[in-house]
Amino acid sequence: MMTDLNQKTLGELVNEDPRRATVFQKWGLDFCCGGKQSLETACTKAGVPVSTVVEELQALQKDEEETHDFSKWSATELIRFILDNHHAFVEAQIPQIRPLLAKVVQVHGGRHPELAEVQQIWESMADHLVVHMKKEELMLFPYIQKLEKAAAEGTVPDMPPFGSVRNPVHVMEAEHEEEGQRLKRLQQITNHFSPPADACNTFKAVYALLNDFIKNLLMHIHLENNLLFPKAIDLEAQLRGETV
Repeated sequence: MMTDLNQKTLGELVNEDPRRATVFQKWGLDFCCGGKQSLETACTKAGVPVSTVVEELQALQKDEEETHDFSKWSATELIRFILDNHHAFVEAQIPQIRPLLAKVVQVHGGRHPELAEVQQIWESMADHLVVHMKKEELMLFPYIQKLEKAAAEGTVPDMPPFGSVRNPVHVMEAEHEEEGQRLKRLQQITNHFSPPADACNTFKAVYALLNDFIKNLLMHIHLENNLLFPKAIDLEAQLRGETV
């Protein structure tokens, strides 16, 4: 069992049980942008004991009512889940976090100068995500749904203005990589969002909100990079008689 887990990619492992994402996040293993690495390779690169990670993965008890097998979902089902559970979450959380973070920076920034960088990074992340999600919602996702509909009907969709689904996918993946760098920096300077001893309740609340925001973003990127995008590329290639 340990050998099987070692050789599976981080993306595959999270597909099988999304709760594994919490274990990978704990150990700093990138399962979204780095989801194509095997567990063994990722642990070696990060200097993490693979046996310990495997033990924690095995300790997770499977609960079918709470676990989704995303690998069996259609592209349309994945898109709906992403919109409802990730895009909507980002849109709702940005106006909640922004004023609280600004208040914490104003009150505590003198004693904790790292807060200014936290605010700068998060604001940049929030602004980029809003634009990024709109590009997906208005351009990429509708085309992926057309691909799936065409496959079901046995037709071939018209060529989109961007030529191939690979082109916007590559752009989205590059933007995901940028967000991955921002979130890693946030985790580093906040000690994984651990509030300092003198933190007030608002300070603690902001760090908890930021932590939830990052967890949601990691799963968001994972679902797109490791499931939706490859599925879309395969669909288009099959419809056009191309080799992936």
